[in-house]
Amino acid sequence: MTQIKEKAVEMLQELPDDKVIYVIEILKGLKGLYGENKIQADDLTESQLALETLKKYRGRVFADGT
Repeated sequence: MTQIKEKAVEMLQELPDDKVIYVIEILKGLKGLYGENKIQADDLTESQLALETLKKYRGRVFADGT
């Protein structure tokens, strides 16, 4: 394992379990950035595609407060 991965593991081990959930969500988001297991729109139903689109905007706050 590389030193950077070892450091990441050490940091994860120091986190309480309820905080690790957030790290997992971040990692899932990063995984989508480099294309591994990327969901193809052709493979989804209309409602599944809508859900995936909504997930992209989860947690974003717009400047006008909407």
